[in-house]
Amino acid sequence: MVLVLGHRSEEIRAGLKTDLDHEKLEIAENAHYREGISSSIITGLRVVEDIYDHVMIILADMPHITAHLINHFLYHFLLSGLPLGAVKIGERRSHPVIFGKAFYAALHLLTGDMGGRSIFMENPGRVCLVEADGIYDDTDIDTPDDYRHVQKI
Repeated sequence: MVLVLGHRSEEIRAGLKTDLDHEKLEIAENAHYREGISSSIITGLRVVEDIYDHVMIILADMPHITAHLINHFLYHFLLSGLPLGAVKIGERRSHPVIFGKAFYAALHLLTGDMGGRSIFMENPGRVCLVEADGIYDDTDIDTPDDYRHVQKI
């Protein structure tokens, strides 16, 4: 698992409630975080691209992603044999997402505050969409008000 940190990374490290020295965790510093999410994707990808055939991107601002959802998604994605995958809620694509090695070069070409949406749009026949098992709230936290709302729930 690679945790990509950028803005206020030292504060975030100090506030994490996990073993930062865990053998399965690597923290990658994104010095270019001001360039948008693409720079974080590329930073994390650089750590794993020579080792793994797939990369799963999980956004840290989506607090309702659970181990159960990840395992359900991964199981069905791997059965499909397709190179792209995403969790599906109703008729819309959501997160987490998976990119096969065939798309690593395309991920490296991302710029600005754009994730991999264009890759999915350009390759609709190569995408495995996995319906979330049970109730899944894909709310993300973008503002202090969003955070306060999620805390109330």
